[in-house]
Amino acid sequence: MKQTKLEIQKALAEDATVYEYDSIYDEMQKKKEENNPKLLLGKDRKPKYIHNLLKAVEIRKKEQEKRMEKKIQREREMEKGEFDDKEAFVTSAYKKKLQERAEEEEREKRAAALEACLDVTKQKDLSGFYRHLLNQAVGEEEVPKCSFREARSGIKE
Repeated sequence: MKQTKLEIQKALAEDATVYEYDSIYDEMQKKKEENNPKLLLGKDRKPKYIHNLLKAVEIRKKEQEKRMEKKIQREREMEKGEFDDKEAFVTSAYKKKLQERAEEEEREKRAAALEACLDVTKQKDLSGFYRHLLNQAVGEEEVPKCSFREARSGIKE
């Protein structure tokens, strides 16, 4: 027992922090956290897929609105002559909504035309494939340019 006490006193004389395990362990853990990039990335974690889900919801809402508009249009056509003598009111908000919808349809048409232009099944040879391969190898990946008219008619260069 005396021998143990003497060893403890000798160890404390050499280093006062020899028995402070918790504080040293906490310091080691803090250094480990600071140096570990995975833990640092975990602190700023943002959702990976939620923006895709929100985009899908927006697309579904727009499609639902289109279906409702078509349904309302059919109802108007059925009651064609009943309300000809009445005034028709269109609000500025509705006009803005119609304009946005027209712009969205134009964007969709452009995207569909570009997709049709780049469609692999409509290409006659492998030149597009080799162009893509070359651009990837050089690091200059770019979308081949074609006009809307070319995409509609199916003319390829």
